Amino acid sequence: ITQQTVAVSLDVEATRRLLQEVPNVYHTQVNDALLAALGRACGEWSSSEHVVVDLEGHGREELFPGLDTSRTVGWFTTIYPVLLERGPAQRWDSGALLKTTKEQLRTIPNRGFGYGVLRHIAQDDQVRKQMQEIPQSDLLFNYLGQIDQVFQGSELFGPARENSGRVTAHENRRLYILEVNALVAEGRLQIAWNYSTKLHRRETIERVAQRYLECLQEIIAHCERAEAGGHTPSDFPLADLTQEQVDRWIEKGSDITDVYALTPMQEGMLFHSLYEPGSSLYFTQLGCRIQGPLDAVAFRKAWEEVVQRHSVLRTSFIWEDLKAPVQVVHNHAELPWQEEDWRGSSREEQKRKWNELLRQQRDRGLDLQRAPLMRLALVRIGDESSYFVWGFGHILMDGWCLSIVMGEVFRLYEAYRMGQKPDLRRPPLFRDYIAWLRGQDEKKAEAFWRSELQGFKAPTRLRIERERRAGENGHEGHKLIRQLLSREATARLEELARTHQVTLNAVAQGAWGILLSRYNGDRDVVFGATVAGRSAGVPGIEGIVGLFINTLPVRAQLRDDESVIDYLKRLQQRQVEARDFEYTPLVKVQGWSEVPAATPLFESILVFENYPVDAALQQQIGATMKMDDVQVFNVTNYPLSLRVTPAKEMAIDLTYRRQIYDDKTAERLLGHLIALLEQIGAEPQRPAGQISLLMQDQYRQMLDDWNEEEDLVET
Repeated sequence: ITQQTVAVSLDVEATRRLLQEVPNVYHTQVNDALLAALGRACGEWSSSEHVVVDLEGHGREELFPGLDTSRTVGWFTTIYPVLLERGPAQRWDSGALLKTTKEQLRTIPNRGFGYGVLRHIAQDDQVRKQMQEIPQSDLLFNYLGQIDQVFQGSELFGPARENSGRVTAHENRRLYILEVNALVAEGRLQIAWNYSTKLHRRETIERVAQRYLECLQEIIAHCERAEAGGHTPSDFPLADLTQEQVDRWIEKGSDITDVYALTPMQEGMLFHSLYEPGSSLYFTQLGCRIQGPLDAVAFRKAWEEVVQRHSVLRTSFIWEDLKAPVQVVHNHAELPWQEEDWRGSSREEQKRKWNELLRQQRDRGLDLQRAPLMRLALVRIGDESSYFVWGFGHILMDGWCLSIVMGEVFRLYEAYRMGQKPDLRRPPLFRDYIAWLRGQDEKKAEAFWRSELQGFKAPTRLRIERERRAGENGHEGHKLIRQLLSREATARLEELARTHQVTLNAVAQGAWGILLSRYNGDRDVVFGATVAGRSAGVPGIEGIVGLFINTLPVRAQLRDDESVIDYLKRLQQRQVEARDFEYTPLVKVQGWSEVPAATPLFESILVFENYPVDAALQQQIGATMKMDDVQVFNVTNYPLSLRVTPAKEMAIDLTYRRQIYDDKTAERLLGHLIALLEQIGAEPQRPAGQISLLMQDQYRQMLDDWNEEEDLVET
């Protein structure tokens, strides 16, 4: 029997600091510090920059959701190799070594669970052979944890002090030249160094073991310094950052709690916002009038709590010197709150000042690098009447979230107003959706979109774009016009949808496709459509505040012999198939298409609102107040945006760039769309190619005009 043991330990106070204080400084685990010190001590002993150690772990990893082996009796132990660095002696830095060791350990998938599988039972013979050719380390390390916790609270049981005898039979061959086992017992970190007297002298192992304790104490002392601390890339697994980028953007002591990548739509919005600085692109503004008694203090407090509840509302964006932009979540964000009292002004003056306040808020825009990306203003215009406006970056969230946020605000408001403690469940996290996005199969998405857009080579233009004259600047910016479909026509479309099992969204898309085809002269057209993006398999996705929407191409191909209803069904079926890939970034879809890279895939988009914003908000506000005069402002980068809102009278909003389309042309375009919708509802079996762009009264007027001309000619 040649095995002997050298036992060393830290005192109780040093152990406490190692367990409780050190992990908070660099966001590490105890094992990180233990292995960093081991790499340093053994590297010095062997005069090597690197030390390979076999790390023994419990192996009870959650390999997939729902797998919990924490109370299962069995042998799950894993052993896998880890490469440790000691760091050059002349540049010894405990902080750098601790961060390097931490990152090395975090790169190992599933804490090494797959190493043994690949080495011993992989079905691929070549893989198994390659794994078995990896030389085994001579050093084994195992941290058994805090044994004191096993007997905590028990008066009957405790650790026995008697020698339990040999752990392995003396006939067994030692697998490692040196085995290091660490545990915390009786409040002290205790380390046992097992070695062979045929290979090492006791004083040698004692010297190495003592140096190991010194390295641990150096790490503990370093972590107590004021300048110590910081993050590493593994703290933010949903962002592809280097250590240099982390050190630059996330300073020690900063209030940043998370960093992750952007969604496809966020990337697009960020690009266009940076491309047109100073514009109102993707600035969303919700303005309204609140009728009823309003406690301003409770209302503001409710908003502050909602901002704290949802990480998205405490988010800013970073893009400089990064491979890809990221969004950062702050622990706290001061609510930009403005409060005014205009009760002494006339109604006309109040309205003028209100419109000016809305315009100023839009013109100021937002600094995307400073959270929160929102502004709020509350204006008293009467004892029981107030104006309220909430302006925020559309890059944060979509329209779905308006009722979620406002609903929470008014529930919190009622609780604070009544002096009660709010009772709201913890909201699901937007980062869960980011994690889901990163796990999707891009190859399947590429195959789908290549097939969907095959043969389409140029964007669909309306051919009504205006020519800009030299020096002309009087029509800059966007303009919104609205028309309502009559109750009768809306009812017919709803009946068509029910009878033929198509959605009103499909009807609106079908009508816009026909209109584009007529204006463009091509039966194969493509336009953009905004999808909700909440079909992803993320638990609680309906209640997550964030930007899920995406804008993706819709291809409408008209056939001469096809009825309107068959055309709508075919269009709807293609959209159903596209739902599995609605998360795909538009920039990648365009890259997979046959449209030239420098050319946009489409120049108009259609947004179908699932429910009117004002009605949804009124459902949330409660019985004591009423919300009316709701105004929603939002401008996209597209030349032409169509928004369809279902109601008893379907509302159709057309937002257009005035430097591209003149006002009369835009009004005529919207009128033609109304005419198409009326005829689709009236004659769904009519061939799609025979639908007229004229409304019935316009058609009758045109016939009357022709008849009058014929009478004049005869006369």
